[in-house]
Amino acid sequence: MGIEGSNAHDKRASTVEMAASHNVALQDNIDLVIFPKQYLEGNPLHDAVVALGAEVEFYDWQPNKAPDEFQEEIMKIVLEWYERKGIL
Repeated sequence: MGIEGSNAHDKRASTVEMAASHNVALQDNIDLVIFPKQYLEGNPLHDAVVALGAEVEFYDWQPNKAPDEFQEEIMKIVLEWYERKGIL
């Protein structure tokens, strides 16, 4: 969620991006996806993620805010998920 070598967050992006020289299967490689609450059940993307076996959590997105304004809430969701899984 930040830029390497900097404590400042990149306000231009709101998703994780990954580059690879080969195809990466999502099945069995995604454990958790965090969506804005507007992606509640019935959204095709939500349903596709659930079909891949990933857990889904939601954060309270609000319009007219920069993506980095939600980082604290997203990090809280991630930490709680790690704790529930016994990772932390």
